[in-house]
Amino acid sequence: MEFGSRPQDLEIAIGPGIGVCCFEVGPEVAIQFRAFFPERSDLSGHAKVDLIETVIRQLGRNGVTRGQIDTLGLCSHCKNQLFESYRRDREKAGRMVTAVGIRERT
Repeated sequence: MEFGSRPQDLEIAIGPGIGVCCFEVGPEVAIQFRAFFPERSDLSGHAKVDLIETVIRQLGRNGVTRGQIDTLGLCSHCKNQLFESYRRDREKAGRMVTAVGIRERT
């Protein structure tokens, strides 16, 4: 890995984002999630997709366990009092900022 990280040393936090409750996509997008959800037969048409679970499965393919991942579980689309959402508010939406940190262990 570029920074010398080992999967077993990572601590991952997934903050708010659009939830499976609100993230519905058309067939042209849904089909791209088949590799992550082989158990689903509905990914050839309109479907709701769980982006958090997609990320968790991607991380798992790279050696990260679910115990290393903490999710906030808040939908930025539903929680309009707390979060901005372009999908919900379009041009009126504000912006959110995300930070990623790398800490060297001593």
